[in-house]
Amino acid sequence: VNKENILYFIKPEYREGFIFFIFLGLSFLIDMSGGMNSDIIGTSVKYKFDTLFNVIYTVSCILLNFLFISLYGAVGAAIATAISMLIFNLLKWGFLLKEFKMQPFDSKNLIVIVIAAVALLIGIYLPQLGNVYIDIIYRSSLVAGFYFISLLLLKVSNDLNEKFDKYAR
Repeated sequence: VNKENILYFIKPEYREGFIFFIFLGLSFLIDMSGGMNSDIIGTSVKYKFDTLFNVIYTVSCILLNFLFISLYGAVGAAIATAISMLIFNLLKWGFLLKEFKMQPFDSKNLIVIVIAAVALLIGIYLPQLGNVYIDIIYRSSLVAGFYFISLLLLKVSNDLNEKFDKYAR
C-alpha cells in the first residue's frame, strides 16, 4: 500500500531490490499461517514426523536456493524461502488433517483473505498526495479502516467483535 512512500526513503540504487522484502515478508506470513502446527505434531505420539518435515524443509530450501539464486540473485533467495515455507506448512497442514482430522482453516479465513486483497487494491489505486508523510497516514488509515470495519461487519472473528463491543460501549 505504501510501497512508493517507502521507496522515497530508500537510496535509488537499492530500490530495485524492494521485491526481496515482499517475498521475505510473504514467507513470514506463510509461516505464521501455520500457527501451532509444529507444536501440535511435536507434542503428539507422531512427533517424529516433525523432524521429517523439518528435514524436507531444509533440503527444499537448499535446493531451491541453488536454483533461484543463480537465476535471480538475492531476490531468488527470498523466493526460495517463500516456496520452501509454503511446502513446509502444506505438509504439516496435510498431516494434521489426515492423521488428526484437525483443520485450522474455514470459510472465514477465505473471507479475511478477500477483504485483505480488496484493501490492498484500494490502497494501490488511491491517488498519491503531494507530501509523503501525509500520504502514508492517509493510505494507511483508509486501508486499515476499510479492513477493520469489513472484519467487524462480516463478523469473521468472534474475538474481534467481542472486544470491539466491550470497548465501544
